[in-house]
Amino acid sequence: MPQPRTSKWGYTKHKQIPALRIALPTGLIFGAFTGVICAYLRSDMNNVWLYTAIFAALTGPIFAALIWVILVDRATITGTVAKPEVSIENAWHHKAASAGFFTMFISSSWGMAIASFYQHNFATTYLAVIFFLGVSTYWVSYFVHRRRTLK
Repeated sequence: MPQPRTSKWGYTKHKQIPALRIALPTGLIFGAFTGVICAYLRSDMNNVWLYTAIFAALTGPIFAALIWVILVDRATITGTVAKPEVSIENAWHHKAASAGFFTMFISSSWGMAIASFYQHNFATTYLAVIFFLGVSTYWVSYFVHRRRTLK
């Protein structure tokens, strides 16, 4: 069986076309379409092109990335691991994710117990702190596990 062509961004699964060649224009079209829908929903018919341009610029790359993930064949990307689920990085991620989850779980339960004694509504600030704490715990745990393994 011949080896598939490889590139930095990969090719599509069936026709071996560069995946970005399809994903970028399609993502920008979806972003522009989202802008047109938002302009009509806001009943702002004077600035439809402005909405379209802004949404295409801001959401187009996100749509392009999602489309690329759907279209690309992993075997055609240079340097990919054959079975990423058994890689050491996946083990680090699994341990870090569980640490981050339990940190958020414990801090949210304690925080809500403490917050029940106060009359102030500070849920938004509290949820932002919980999110930041969980993400910080994830990254610290990931790098600690990585460092322990690589020593």
